Amino acid sequence: MTLFKLSVLLLRTAVESRALSQWTIQRRFRSTIFALSTAYVKSAVAVFRVSGPEAARVMSLIGNIESPEHRRAYVRRLRHPVTSKIIDSGVMLWFKGPSSFTGEDVCELQCHGSIAVIKTLSSALASIDGLRMAEPGEFAKRAFHNRKLDLSDAESLADLIDAETESQLDQAIRGSQLSGVCNQWMSQIKEAMANFEAYIDFSEDQDIPAEEVVKNVRSTLRNTLLEIRLALQSAPRGHAIRTGFRVAITGRPNVGKSTLMNILSQQETSIVSPSAGTTRDLVKTTLDLGGLPIVLCDTAGIRSDTDDAVELEGITRAKDFAENAHINVSVIDDPASLARDRGEVANEDTIVVLNKIDLLRGCTRQPGIDYAVSCATGAGIAELTDGIISRLRSKYAPDAPPLIVRERQQELIQSALENIEMCLADELCADAVISAEFLRRAAMDLGRITGRVETEDILDIIFSRFCIGK
Repeated sequence: MTLFKLSVLLLRTAVESRALSQWTIQRRFRSTIFALSTAYVKSAVAVFRVSGPEAARVMSLIGNIESPEHRRAYVRRLRHPVTSKIIDSGVMLWFKGPSSFTGEDVCELQCHGSIAVIKTLSSALASIDGLRMAEPGEFAKRAFHNRKLDLSDAESLADLIDAETESQLDQAIRGSQLSGVCNQWMSQIKEAMANFEAYIDFSEDQDIPAEEVVKNVRSTLRNTLLEIRLALQSAPRGHAIRTGFRVAITGRPNVGKSTLMNILSQQETSIVSPSAGTTRDLVKTTLDLGGLPIVLCDTAGIRSDTDDAVELEGITRAKDFAENAHINVSVIDDPASLARDRGEVANEDTIVVLNKIDLLRGCTRQPGIDYAVSCATGAGIAELTDGIISRLRSKYAPDAPPLIVRERQQELIQSALENIEMCLADELCADAVISAEFLRRAAMDLGRITGRVETEDILDIIFSRFCIGK
């Protein structure tokens, strides 16, 4: 089968599959959806969002607004469409599709955040024929299908909503640039494909040397390969910023690990007791240190003189977590035990902290000890906190946030890189048909980043992680 016939067959299959998918989507989108976009708690203001063909009827039935003007706000008494009973005084906004977030007709209702008002207005909206409660992420999903945002944009939006620290916020904003970068890579790949296809179609008539084609392709893709490799190198940092940097607190029993945990987290996270073996499992908490998301973990005291099965399991878990942590904070209370205790956990990124300096005499600053603190008096805690932040920033969080923040994105871009490398392999590059196929696969991988060649099942999984009103 020639490359042309293969391309036609693949195109026909893709068109038929897309037509079926679009029919399914259109049936689902015939309904009008609504949801509370703000939290279901007592508050000053609550916001409902309505999207779909019946949105104009909502403006009419609840706000008595006929033929609303695009992007105009109306102050109205909100009435129940069945009983005409006044629910509240509020603001209704109208956005005519496709100039809206979802690309459909959209109205928003802003009312007082009383629980009673929220319940009654929800009931009023549900009583209107053609309206139904939105599924999680359905507003964003409709925006995706109406090409108001792509899949990478949607993932960045979800990260923006979930952001709790400054670094997560910066990364979510930076992540919205990924689709543009992928489109640029795809354009370069398609340009390289054009060289192979021209060679396949016209080489016999115009005597085009294969070496010249290979040279042009490698020249076109040289920068693309470099950019993709650099982006992939930053992926672990992006994942860490999104999910939190793992910081373990380890050491022998009763050196002050749990007390240090409570001081750093500024809450009573761990139980503090003079009895050895009090902490037997991993105790985790999340916090914001200098704008960085931290997953701080107190661990079981590491010792060999115990035969308690539960404590031994806790020690095993402590070592496993610490060895895979971004930073291991190894706490000691005696400078003489430094060599012994530091070898308990195999982690190159270990910060050694000498605790209880208020009880020690003599020099506490010795080679191998990074920080000297007193959890009882608070001495040295600020310096330790700054040191943890500085260590994380220097190694994992440079000024420019990573482009790749999700494992899905990393896997697809890694696959695209491997396909490009296969295309340029010396033993394969001379075969234009095979090389063009590898480039087509690379372009498909990058297309899945933005979701334009994605399956509906994957979309359902991604958008289901949004909140109801988004």
